[in-house]
Amino acid sequence: MATRGPDRRVGRGRRPLHSSAGQVPAGRALSPVSGLAGSRPAGKSPGISQFPLVSPQEISGVIAEASSEVWDLQRIHDFVATSVGEVLSRRSVPRRYIKTPRLEIAVPAIEAMRYCSFRKELVCLIAASMDERFSHRAHPAFVNILRQLTQDELRLLTLMPPSGEVVPLAHIHAQDSEGRTLSIRRNLLPEGLSGHCEVREAVPTYIDNLLRLQLVAVPGEARIATDEPYKDILKEPAHQRALQQAAQVGKPRVVKSALMLTNLGEHFSSVCLS
Repeated sequence: MATRGPDRRVGRGRRPLHSSAGQVPAGRALSPVSGLAGSRPAGKSPGISQFPLVSPQEISGVIAEASSEVWDLQRIHDFVATSVGEVLSRRSVPRRYIKTPRLEIAVPAIEAMRYCSFRKELVCLIAASMDERFSHRAHPAFVNILRQLTQDELRLLTLMPPSGEVVPLAHIHAQDSEGRTLSIRRNLLPEGLSGHCEVREAVPTYIDNLLRLQLVAVPGEARIATDEPYKDILKEPAHQRALQQAAQVGKPRVVKSALMLTNLGEHFSSVCLS
């Protein structure tokens, strides 16, 4: 039987992979959108601003600055040895109740101190695990929680009232002509809380993160009995603009709610923030 050569037939309506139709003449560049040849000179990118590139030396300097904030074990050891004793003394823990720190807390906390900026809070956690009377309040999850918080979020936690009390929380919605409810701005707090944050426009995101970590909760349909706290929230200029935006969409509606510490949040605050 005769051996057949390679089958070079092309299916109906198809082109060979290397047909001349897929080639671009020299001196013409492919359009990044359509993939077709354009008339612009090669090497030019339309619509892209030509900013000067940051030099590798500048990047290296920024990285070196960040790296300098990473602590070695000796520095961590010296810090913990001094600071834990100060915390135990401040909390007036009798010597007879001081025990070896729980390894599932101390080891991750020491490791996190290499780069976590909340080293004082981690020391408070280690100290709490050494107090035989209250070590059950020190939860291993607190190390990871501290890694996932910002300084502003810690400020909000320290300002939250004790468990059982609530703070007003509001959301601005709009109902359009078709009856749909649209969320315009969520998680609005009184100025007495949000005013302590460095980045006030990020407060709604902070609340989402605290809810995600289950440090705070929205207690069902609960709300403040009087309307005055909610009126105070809406007086802020940013919230007034949100109301105006809602009015442009449809009928504005203010949803009145409340926010409170969870049991986890209360323990976290008493262990790490006091």
